[in-house]
Amino acid sequence: MATLLDLGLLEGLTPIFVGLFVFIILYAIFQKLKIFGESAGAGALIAAIFALLFTIVADLRELITFFVPWVAVFFVLLIVILMAVMLLGFTQKEIIGYLTDNPGVTTAIVIIVIIIFFIALNQVFPGSIGYPSGGKTGLGVDVRRIIFHPRVLGVILVLVITSFVVKYIGYPR
Repeated sequence: MATLLDLGLLEGLTPIFVGLFVFIILYAIFQKLKIFGESAGAGALIAAIFALLFTIVADLRELITFFVPWVAVFFVLLIVILMAVMLLGFTQKEIIGYLTDNPGVTTAIVIIVIIIFFIALNQVFPGSIGYPSGGKTGLGVDVRRIIFHPRVLGVILVLVITSFVVKYIGYPR
């Protein structure tokens, strides 16, 4: 039975949508960061190659189709939170001033997006991060053992403390 909400045909167009998405995002990044200088053709060529790769390889396409909706949901949630803050009486200039003055907000957003990416990576390639379903072997297990080893965690803690000490000693308030 045909319905108005039957989106089965759009599933066949998913590779094209993923390819276009990857091309547009990469081309915009290349143009914004001027990675290839003023040459727009080189950026377009590299973006097209990556778009073709993401269009052809099913696992990469699945990674994008899992990752992008969750990031979109996260940003919609951020917009709703910012609108709720504006309903409390804050102006847009005050919110933008706070967000630009505190780099921790941007860092938190980037960290959340990276966590969403790792969750998507683990969904598409199970066992690449963490423990694989078959046993306790694999690259993800070895990386986890290295990162969460007590000596490595101790070195990371000492480096974080040292960076704060250098920051506050070097620039007194």
